Amino acid sequence: MKLELALAKRLEIVSAGSSAAFTLRIASVSIILAIVVMIASIAIVSGFKSEIVGRLTDLQPHLRITAGNTQPGVERIVSLQEVESTLEGIDRSKIKSIALTAEMPCVLKTDSDFQGLALRGLSSEVDTTVISKRLVEGRMSRDDNDVVVSQIVARRLGINVGDRPILFFIRGDKIKQRRVVITGIYDTAMEEFDRNILFSNISLAQSIADLTPDQGTSVEFTLYDINNIDEMRDEIIQAVYTSLYQSHSSAVYQLSTVTDENISFFAWLDLLDTNIIVILILMSIVAAFSLVAGLLIVVLNRTNMVGILKTLGASNRSIRLTFICLTYKLVLRSLLWGNIIGFAICLIQKFFHPMKLDPATYYMSYVPIEINGWLIVLNIGILIVSALAMIGPSYIITSLSPTKTIKFE
Repeated sequence: MKLELALAKRLEIVSAGSSAAFTLRIASVSIILAIVVMIASIAIVSGFKSEIVGRLTDLQPHLRITAGNTQPGVERIVSLQEVESTLEGIDRSKIKSIALTAEMPCVLKTDSDFQGLALRGLSSEVDTTVISKRLVEGRMSRDDNDVVVSQIVARRLGINVGDRPILFFIRGDKIKQRRVVITGIYDTAMEEFDRNILFSNISLAQSIADLTPDQGTSVEFTLYDINNIDEMRDEIIQAVYTSLYQSHSSAVYQLSTVTDENISFFAWLDLLDTNIIVILILMSIVAAFSLVAGLLIVVLNRTNMVGILKTLGASNRSIRLTFICLTYKLVLRSLLWGNIIGFAICLIQKFFHPMKLDPATYYMSYVPIEINGWLIVLNIGILIVSALAMIGPSYIITSLSPTKTIKFE
């Protein structure tokens, strides 16, 4: 192998000023661009998926239990204590919190305008850190009549922190009202969520619906790892079914997950996976074609040398390895520069966000970037594909006759 490496190095020096050098530079640039596109594609798609899934799972419970099959007009009420009693035997080490919430429709009215919303009452077990981080003004309060409204709703209704609008609730044939205090304004950049949700302490919703402190409209589960959702769903279903069967209870519960309630978002993310596969395949074809073309041009440009080497007793395998080593050095240089340029672009975008997005369409104001282990897999894959792409074209050397190649020039 030392002989092949020495010949490849010598061949590279001799070829530096030849007509093949320009072609090799073009091939190198094509490979670099393909690598940059693949790195950027993986980083951007991973960033989109991580950001969207993160926001959905931060703002909504991973699993939710509600009452099922209630009569028309009857509110779906669940008891935290009753639900807890059905969960014996499940693996709680994967559950971060189990919390009671109460959600109901309402109308937020100011002196000049109004808007229909869903009041989401949060118990003390609910982690409000995520909402607090997304506050653009004010604070998150646990007082009974304090609420937090979205920036979209606040702008539409002309609301500011400290204002005291009125909330109206339709309860059967009655209308109840509460004067509340706006203590905070949040912005998640997810317009569909922000247009509809108003946060408060659960006691406000319970007082409107005449519920006890143990009652709400759902019991919500937050997990330590979002990847355990399907496993925990099956465990909870089995535990609830067993408990209700053993106690001969007629209660009916409905279990849903964050993926069930946001199926359109997750379908969109799956589509992104398909797009990235198509991009990787196309860029791999471009890189492989450039590599094959470069190798063939180098071989054809040095047919006279191939004939001389064969005349001196060099085997086809040795000559093939010489040209493969020369071309593989091109791949390694292209891979190095492709990674430098690709990672530089990703890091600039990650920390400085020069590429902006429309939040109304993409749910975020800039292109997100995530650098993960798939980029290492990408580089390994490029090396493997490059090696395989060079094997076939290198066999053209075996078809060259020494008597003809020496006279080629």
